[in-house]
Amino acid sequence: VLFPLAVFALSKSKLPLYVLPVFATLAVGLGRLLMALLKGRPWFRTAVLATWAATSVVFVVGKFAYAHYPSRRDMGQLHRALVEQVGVRDPSRLVVLDKKDMNGLSYYYDALVPSLMPEELAAWAASGAGSGKEFFVVTEHFWLDTIKEKLAGYTVEERLTLRRWRVYRVTEKAGAGADKKEAGHG
Repeated sequence: VLFPLAVFALSKSKLPLYVLPVFATLAVGLGRLLMALLKGRPWFRTAVLATWAATSVVFVVGKFAYAHYPSRRDMGQLHRALVEQVGVRDPSRLVVLDKKDMNGLSYYYDALVPSLMPEELAAWAASGAGSGKEFFVVTEHFWLDTIKEKLAGYTVEERLTLRRWRVYRVTEKAGAGADKKEAGHG
């Protein structure tokens, strides 16, 4: 038990779930220690069964409640809102304005959803990565003015506001595509 704890304490990755299997071994060891120390006491068996029953009820009720409680980190909720309320079924029309990758959102779309910083947004849109004349920007912050500034040749409108997320629809302004073609041929 101590060796795996020492390894994870020294490692640079501190993901909590990596250490989770150690707790099962630790619990069995502590249980055996308690059995050895308190086995002869008449109240011990009743206390162990009552503790086990109460813990089981707390875990089952807690798991059920957590599964039905809306979480701010639930990418399934954001994915459902994007598909059902905004109509974004194609993830190539979607970009997340954030430093972190949205792996949960990529999981639900079954494709990589790119994460960009605001200064990268104009280059991404100009590269055609937004799959045509319309794409959507998901952001955790209220960055409407920044998005409009970075995408001066586009029309930006807010389409959806969830507790944590804002979704903006970005479209080319009328004639912007023709101006780009003329500039390329000139």
